Amino acid sequence: MAVYFLFQSLATFAWYAWMFLVPAHRDVFFAPGTADVVLGKFSVPDNIVFGGAGLATSCLLWMGSRWAVPLAWVTAGAGAYACFGAIMINWPIGQRPAADVMMALTLAGSALSAFLATRAHE
Repeated sequence: MAVYFLFQSLATFAWYAWMFLVPAHRDVFFAPGTADVVLGKFSVPDNIVFGGAGLATSCLLWMGSRWAVPLAWVTAGAGAYACFGAIMINWPIGQRPAADVMMALTLAGSALSAFLATRAHE
């Protein structure tokens, strides 16, 4: 689980860097006219809350801290917020399938990892 949260955080940071550095690839993930608004509003919170919480969760899981489980659920919640926001910005669903699939897998992976962390610390 620690590896998953680490990978997810690094992937989040890398994805945002990719979107800022290669604007031509934004069309794969964003409906026309939404990329600048979404990136401007969500890049900092996603990187700090979702990416940062994931990194912290990963570290706490490796250390065996009792705070790992609550933070895993914070990370999953941040992932849910990002997932539903990303799907709604491209509504109706299926307009940007790469974004929909990526976000659905992120939500599922975060929730499953938080659940498994909970079970491991019972």
